[in-house]
Amino acid sequence: MLFVIDNLEESLKNDEEKLKKLLTNLLNKNSCLRILTTSRQKINNLDEFTEKVFELNALTNMFALELLEKKSLRLISKEEIDNLLCRKPDNIDNKNYSQIGDLSNHHIC
Repeated sequence: MLFVIDNLEESLKNDEEKLKKLLTNLLNKNSCLRILTTSRQKINNLDEFTEKVFELNALTNMFALELLEKKSLRLISKEEIDNLLCRKPDNIDNKNYSQIGDLSNHHIC
């Protein structure tokens, strides 16, 4: 069984000890349970349970735009893509994304 918790740092910040107690109790009561979390900080000290940490690097802007195009629920217009770029590419159809700006705060991300 897999239990997924997104944005765990908020719970750690609010009541770290209560969260650790909850996770430890869950793990003690179910030996098949695995917990997957996303967080910017480690949980640390879950009794005898081992915490594996995988640190992920941020996507480059080029890959972020490619991911946005592939996973978007709607077509993204050339104008919207142009608005994401520091300068307009010579040919958007050939994926000339060499000058991509910061996509992290864009309204379509």
